[in-house]
Amino acid sequence: MSDAVFSASFVRFSMLVDGSLRVVIDVDPAEVPKALAGLNKPGIPLAIARLTNQAAVEHDRSRMAEEPADPLPAHKLPTPLSSRVAMTCNESSFRDFLSAFDTDGFSAVVQSGCVEPVKQYVRDFCDVNSRAEIKPGTPAAQRWETLRAEYEFWQRERAA
Repeated sequence: MSDAVFSASFVRFSMLVDGSLRVVIDVDPAEVPKALAGLNKPGIPLAIARLTNQAAVEHDRSRMAEEPADPLPAHKLPTPLSSRVAMTCNESSFRDFLSAFDTDGFSAVVQSGCVEPVKQYVRDFCDVNSRAEIKPGTPAAQRWETLRAEYEFWQRERAA
């Protein structure tokens, strides 16, 4: 058993067809090495404990007391969520995913290579006027994560 202990933030959960609960978490970049050490393959048993506010504050304070890490070079900075959304909209497999749920000729338009309907679908689904409004911690980001998870599930199903 690994001694890897790391903190993470709850994102969402969903019930699977078999009654299992799928839990999605975000791991802070500083905690990723510990998370990877402990979760190095599927099926690893784990325990999840909710941190109290006091424990979370103390954890944050201890991290702030540590020597600050060197900032990432510009070419290694994380891609903003809205940029990742835009990149996904340009993926042909994402257009195929949306086309699988053809409504009102959407499939034919998307298959023609036109990405505007894809962008509009994402804006409507996320309830925003611009994909730039899809920012971490917002309801739009939660809706995007739901759509992205369905897309990833669809990709796995196709690959199987």
